[in-house]
Amino acid sequence: MNEEGLRWINSQRKGIASSAKFWLSRPASFWLRLVEFLFIRTSLANVVITEVSSIVRIDQFRDAIQTFEVLTPPRIVKREMSDISQSEVELFDTCRAINRYSILDVDFHLKSGVSSLFGGFIVEEFYGSEMGIFGSGTILHEYRQVKKARKEYLRGSWVVVEIPKYYFHFIAQTLPTLIRSLEHESKPRIVCHKDAPKWLRQLLLELDPDTYFSKSRVVNVELAVLTSVPEVAMDEEIILLRSKWPPRDCKKESVVYVSREGQNRDLGAAGKEVTEYLLSNNVRMIDPSKMDWDEEITLFANTTKLILVNGSSVANLAWMNETGSALILFDYRDFTTEIEKSFISSTGVKTSTINVDESKNSIDDTLNQIAKFLDI
Repeated sequence: MNEEGLRWINSQRKGIASSAKFWLSRPASFWLRLVEFLFIRTSLANVVITEVSSIVRIDQFRDAIQTFEVLTPPRIVKREMSDISQSEVELFDTCRAINRYSILDVDFHLKSGVSSLFGGFIVEEFYGSEMGIFGSGTILHEYRQVKKARKEYLRGSWVVVEIPKYYFHFIAQTLPTLIRSLEHESKPRIVCHKDAPKWLRQLLLELDPDTYFSKSRVVNVELAVLTSVPEVAMDEEIILLRSKWPPRDCKKESVVYVSREGQNRDLGAAGKEVTEYLLSNNVRMIDPSKMDWDEEITLFANTTKLILVNGSSVANLAWMNETGSALILFDYRDFTTEIEKSFISSTGVKTSTINVDESKNSIDDTLNQIAKFLDI
């Protein structure tokens, strides 16, 4: 944290007596803050802020922002997921603007993509697929490495791409953000860690043949192009994805099944019966994680009927033609996030769902619904 940042933090602190009274009434929080202090000499509550607008009122930080553009204004969107009957009430959410910045002298933890701006602030505005870092509490590790590890210095304009933890969120949120960043007037290059999976390396080289794969844990970028990550995936995000990888004319009717057997969030015993039924009807079962990037895009572009267990592969609806259809199989949970619903709706692919939990559908009911979908 630089001197200006520390001065700002100190100005927010309470007096000694009131602070002691406050922490004595919250012993669990006290021990947590003590651990933070031992590792990073400050608290994440002081350095993690919602968006750049939370901090740019300090002149020194504002001067580091070279360009600022509003790409999409703030919006109010109807909530797709709700336990309240739509006949009773409609719920809406606010979505922040999509802004694009170019900022001087930014440190990045390269594998996670976590950036340290203005001498040490972490801005939530730039994280979509990486929100799991905050939720699981590991941001302390990334932040400490940014402060302690040896840095590689990169001159010029750059976009940093993390190694994805969640494929769906990478496609639905991070990839549209990357495309927006690459359209910046400074013509930035891409930098990613050398441990990126094969499919990601292929994807990035398509977008930027000069993508740099670094072995460093931390890089310092002379000029970083950073774009707000969308909170929900709307039509604009699907349009961006299809501008780079447009749906192709289907060669012939193709039916594909994506299972999650042997992975977390599989369908258990019901999943095995579904798999046996589909294989007995000559439905092709595939594992997208074992495919090259172009192979995966081509396969789903030529898929007219897709059956899949809810999970990362929902992202592949973006590559399907809107004349196709998809059947999504769920365990007892159904959809878990608003962005899943908004993403699927924006792809234009006709979708239907089945919950295979026996309290909702027997296995015979599930197989009958699958047969109807396949016109068997």
